[in-house]
Amino acid sequence: MSFQPLKAVVVFLLFFSSSVLAEDFAIETEIFVAGQNGVQASNLTIFKDAMVYDFSMVPEHAVTIFDPTAKRFTVADSQDRIQASLTVEELIRFVAATQTRAAGLDIELIRFAANPDFDVEFDESNGDLQLSSPLWIYRVQTMRASDSQLKRYNEFAKWFTQLNALFRPLPPNIRMRLNEELEKRGRLPTRVAVEIKKNGKVIVSQQSRHRLLTQLSSEQANRLSQWQIERGSYQLIPFLEYQTKQLPIAKGRSGREKR
Repeated sequence: MSFQPLKAVVVFLLFFSSSVLAEDFAIETEIFVAGQNGVQASNLTIFKDAMVYDFSMVPEHAVTIFDPTAKRFTVADSQDRIQASLTVEELIRFVAATQTRAAGLDIELIRFAANPDFDVEFDESNGDLQLSSPLWIYRVQTMRASDSQLKRYNEFAKWFTQLNALFRPLPPNIRMRLNEELEKRGRLPTRVAVEIKKNGKVIVSQQSRHRLLTQLSSEQANRLSQWQIERGSYQLIPFLEYQTKQLPIAKGRSGREKR
């Protein structure tokens, strides 16, 4: 006796249910740096059909795709038309190696980033969150969101923060601490102000502004459609080769937090 038809129905129902329950949305991010004119970085992050597509428009044209089901990232450079993939398991190993190296360096900020310690304040009345330390301060304005939006954002933020650290000089733990505080309180960030200090003096001051979109514009939807069409023509290379090609670009952003 064959049960294949029943199995097919169950698979279909599970797929249909997950598609219906998935709440599509997007987040626009703009980064401003004190002393510099205009937007220094901008991203469009689209949460679509259980996938996440992060488009970096300024200063570089790059795409990051996160597949939560497969636990896999794909990173692509649209200028050189190359792409690479990385599983979450591989990412964990890379980050662990980065943490080990950072903890042994005689550079105060990097050692702090390997094991950050913050005083945390949260104002329930307005959603303001602050993480303070002698070296790094976050001042964050937040908003409430649906359970579905929070769950999908938090999972992406957790892994994306670690992926981003592979292209930056600092380990991911500073931003991971902020992610944890946001998740604990069920909030999304709308404005994140960062101050980095050295010998008590602010050496970097920036802010990122985040806007939640429940519907994409036609231009934003076209950007996603165009990427899905073009993706097959990008050359697939090993992740370490992709990372090596991107690191010289990242050096110009070393004083700036990605998000």
